[in-house]
Amino acid sequence: MRFNKSKSLLAITLSAALSCPAPLMAAQPVASVAPAQTVVVDGLKINKTVSNVALQDNVLQGALVDANGQAIAEATVVLSRMDEVIDQQVTDAEGRYAFENVQAGHYQVRSAAGMELVRTWEADSAPNGAKQGIIQTVDRDMARGRFGHYGLSTCQKILIGGVIAAAIAIPIAVSNDDDDAS
Repeated sequence: MRFNKSKSLLAITLSAALSCPAPLMAAQPVASVAPAQTVVVDGLKINKTVSNVALQDNVLQGALVDANGQAIAEATVVLSRMDEVIDQQVTDAEGRYAFENVQAGHYQVRSAAGMELVRTWEADSAPNGAKQGIIQTVDRDMARGRFGHYGLSTCQKILIGGVIAAAIAIPIAVSNDDDDAS
């Protein structure tokens, strides 16, 4: 059996490329991570923070906007309590909606932006800092099923480079091996 340096080098390169994710990921510094304020469940973004909202004459007001602050018109917004739908509204041309006859309590507001957990208060008993309404921001990338850009990690780049190198080196090594046999 002949020892072929090209094949050995190729095998080592591919082995290193395939095994690199673990060492490279382990070498990355761990950033301090705050507890996630949102989670995605079955494609629905849920804000885990409960917002205090002061009702204005028993009306819960809100608006849907995109990341640039542009209104999202004709979007469905659902008010529910304990998974029971209380009311459903469609945003106007300015992205606004209003639920009437809302009592103080805990609610979920669902829209294209996800689900917001709110605790509503009568205006005179609302805590300091309570919001006057809800503004939800629709992530158009998420709404369309895209999850950000598709940048490649260092490991992925090395792996792709190894595959390309193998695609080039293997035919050359086989060709050289055939030449040596003659």
